[in-house]
Amino acid sequence: MYYFNVNLNIPRRFSETMKMFSEKCYGPSSSRCINNHKPVRGWLLLHFAILISMTSVAIAKDLELLDLVHSEVGICAEINDLENKLDEIKDSKIVNRFCKSLIYQEWRSSKEYLKVQKGRKKIESIADRSINKIVADLFGKSTIIAFFPEDNNWDALLLTEAKDEETLKELINIWIETGSHETEELDFEGSSYHRRFRTDKDGSIIGSVYYIQHGQYFALSDSESRIQDVINLYTIAENDGVDSENFKRISLGCSEKYLSAKNSLAADCLATVYLNPDKIKHLIDRHLQNSKDFSSLLKTWNNLDSGIMGIRADKNSFAVNMSLIQKENSTTSPDNEFVKRMQGDSSFLSRVPQNALLAISGKIHLKNLESLVTELIENNEGSADNKKHGKRNNLENVRQVSRGLLLGLDLFDDLFPALKPDWGAYLVLKEKPDLKTIPVDGLIAFKLPENDTVIKNGGRISLKGAIDNGFNTGLNLLAAFYNSEKSGQPAVVRTEQSNASLLRWIDSIYSYLPSYGLNQQDLVIASHPDLIRNYVGNSSRVKKSSSQMLSDDPTLQIWMDKYSRKENQWVILNLNRAHSYLSKHREFFIQHFMQDEGASKEEASKEVKEMTSISGTFDLCLFGLHMDKNELQILFGVTCGK
Repeated sequence: MYYFNVNLNIPRRFSETMKMFSEKCYGPSSSRCINNHKPVRGWLLLHFAILISMTSVAIAKDLELLDLVHSEVGICAEINDLENKLDEIKDSKIVNRFCKSLIYQEWRSSKEYLKVQKGRKKIESIADRSINKIVADLFGKSTIIAFFPEDNNWDALLLTEAKDEETLKELINIWIETGSHETEELDFEGSSYHRRFRTDKDGSIIGSVYYIQHGQYFALSDSESRIQDVINLYTIAENDGVDSENFKRISLGCSEKYLSAKNSLAADCLATVYLNPDKIKHLIDRHLQNSKDFSSLLKTWNNLDSGIMGIRADKNSFAVNMSLIQKENSTTSPDNEFVKRMQGDSSFLSRVPQNALLAISGKIHLKNLESLVTELIENNEGSADNKKHGKRNNLENVRQVSRGLLLGLDLFDDLFPALKPDWGAYLVLKEKPDLKTIPVDGLIAFKLPENDTVIKNGGRISLKGAIDNGFNTGLNLLAAFYNSEKSGQPAVVRTEQSNASLLRWIDSIYSYLPSYGLNQQDLVIASHPDLIRNYVGNSSRVKKSSSQMLSDDPTLQIWMDKYSRKENQWVILNLNRAHSYLSKHREFFIQHFMQDEGASKEEASKEVKEMTSISGTFDLCLFGLHMDKNELQILFGVTCGK
């Protein structure tokens, strides 16, 4: 708990109270003796401290540093136990890897780094201690940085609990004595605080900052009203208590909205950042209200109740959790059916090979993408031109073509709604890269419904039959188009059928083998039939990989166990795989940059070296999200293994 033992106005009130106390208890002449006799001063101070502690105990055990932030705050960042957490982080594998990276080493050789080092040495010289010691002494226990929107500007407030009172006073004195600033004492409702400022040539005051120090607590702001808010909050807490309605009404630490947002985060966050959208609304409105491109974003923002972000880390990993909470009965909240479809974990990750470069898995129903696809098609310049001349628009063209390919089924009305909300995609790197093609193969898979029959216009249509007809027709048209332009060996559509599984592909086209597969559960589309064979596990031609799946990777499992909450939509980038591939095929990528980008060998070598260095910083990079009726949870993180 963070608390003030006595009133914030003690520096000025102390001598007055001591004088009154001594005169009433020991006579009028006693006050003259106080300054001349140390035993008397010490004895009276002891009595005074006892009386003070008796009057302050009611709030001392309850008041926290965050309670002294006004609820009108727009953004508030809180860091606790910084001294110990910095010691843990600086020795972590993540920091060590980053310090060895080419980006960091190049920055150390830059002019910017030299400027930073010069400034650091100057500060250390003035303070007579290292910068790490300054941070630990001044901000090591607890620190809050708050921003308050005011018209077109922001007021800033810094609150900190230093290591101890003497160290804090020493650092404040060093700060006051540095530069050509002046300091004056001010008063607010009987409590004193200070202003530090400079005067212009004409005597006008410029560059004012306001601060108050008591014990090991320090508040600093560029706004006088924010320092007065701190004093006011403390005074109310002292007079009425932290449980009083008057205090709860204006204290961020007691705000139900803040506490509700904070409860969505884990307890071991290194730092938290709270967002109060209502207080920033006027600034967002001013910048976005006249922009049609951001109308949806503006509407969503105006329906946000709160947002909060928590930063977590250990020696091998780092993660940022974020929660965006919408107001009750928000007009932009998704419908219950949409949210219901998004619940549960996707089965896709359990079938992604461990050597995948990139994996994406989702629980979003494709039916919900209809409006997005429709908007993209209708916004096409051709659609506007067709509408102008009374022709059928591009969206209707797509629908009509799809009906012909899918045995009468409509792409948006029939196919998308029929597919399950469980899908995924991944990319793998080719074992033997070729300069004629991109060294990547890819696969995307969708879950099929248990009921294969779709009722359409009174008839019964097989969903798999419609999908097979559409893709088979598409492959044959693509092969025919290729053969019309190329001589030599023709592209031919091949078919492989085993039990309930069907696989079709074009055997030779543009150095790829576009393919699709169908079985009882899956629709799979890939750039090579071997990817589908491995995915469905139904081929005697290709030996099933003995390597584990990505979901079995211990590095991923450890990270998920520590940081994941409800997230079920994932994007996972395997940087460890990228790093090993770049290192193994260095010469290929040098040739690639020389051939495709016209780079010299020296430039290409530098580019590959930088890519290899960046990919070696982390093993995995992850992004996940989960949506409830009124809350969106977002997770981002990296890990360096065990």
